[in-house]
Amino acid sequence: MLAFHNLGIGKLRLGSDLSSLGSVAPFGKSDAEYFIPAPDAQSWYRYIDDDLVIWGNGKSFNPRSIYLGVDERKQLVKISIFPEPGTSVKVEGIINEVYEQTGMLGDGGIRGLLGSNGADFKIWAPSDRKIMVTFFNPASNYLGPPVINMFFATVAEASRKQNLIYRSWKFLDRQ
Repeated sequence: MLAFHNLGIGKLRLGSDLSSLGSVAPFGKSDAEYFIPAPDAQSWYRYIDDDLVIWGNGKSFNPRSIYLGVDERKQLVKISIFPEPGTSVKVEGIINEVYEQTGMLGDGGIRGLLGSNGADFKIWAPSDRKIMVTFFNPASNYLGPPVINMFFATVAEASRKQNLIYRSWKFLDRQ
């Protein structure tokens, strides 16, 4: 089990050297079917472990996948967690409890994009302000899957360069 904490989840700690994390695989062909990695594929790894369960405050959820963004020194600068479908309400509740709703910086959304009901986007800055946690929860598969991102608050600009862009157009119905 991986527990939320002030620098990430479990042994996946922001700032850690990639070689200390153990169970990782380079971003590969099967990952590229769903995502375009930025700035490049060498900057992303997939965390692979038999027991993928994330918990906080006595509650848990299963992630579909966890991706790790690294800088040029192979240090962990971003953690992207993709929860299993249908767990979004539970996930948001766990994040609220772990990072205290009072630490939340923002709550927003988009509506009407691609004819969808939109998406919610939330940002938490835990009280120690070392990291930021975001949760993007789309109402439509066209906007991509729900994702939790964790990154250092002090290097938020650098973290924005680390992205996994969902290939939503690949899954649009072609009639």
